[in-house]
Amino acid sequence: MSINRPSGPTGSVRSADGTTIGYRRTGAGPGVVLVHGGGQASQNLTTLARALSGSFTVYVPDRRGRGMSGPYREDHGVRREVEDLDALLGQTGAPNVFGLSAGAVIAIEAARTLPAVTRLALYEPPLEFRHRGCPATSAKWRRAGSPRPWSPS
Repeated sequence: MSINRPSGPTGSVRSADGTTIGYRRTGAGPGVVLVHGGGQASQNLTTLARALSGSFTVYVPDRRGRGMSGPYREDHGVRREVEDLDALLGQTGAPNVFGLSAGAVIAIEAARTLPAVTRLALYEPPLEFRHRGCPATSAKWRRAGSPRPWSPS
């Protein structure tokens, strides 16, 4: 997912604390919101938004402190990020959420706490899974730094 020139119409919503959350919109169809990672902005998901735009109305917000959105506040955290996403979901009616990296953590919490989220897709959430059979729990796998995908067997 490379950085591209911003394109498409833009809009904004007000989060619960009054912060402006700007977003880009493209496509037509059921709504999906793409939530970018920590060191990114909405432009980082332009290629994915375009790829989905033939089947979905795609909304790509700038998270707080980036692009078209307002600044962080002293009490910034996942709860505020979920409130920002909730404002966008409420305005657009989009039931689907995709999260990339830190955006995946926000998407998980939104799916857990917001009834508006009916489908969730995640890519590279920065989480550690500790269960039997998961390669992240294998000392041998960690030492080897294996990039191979894990599949239960």
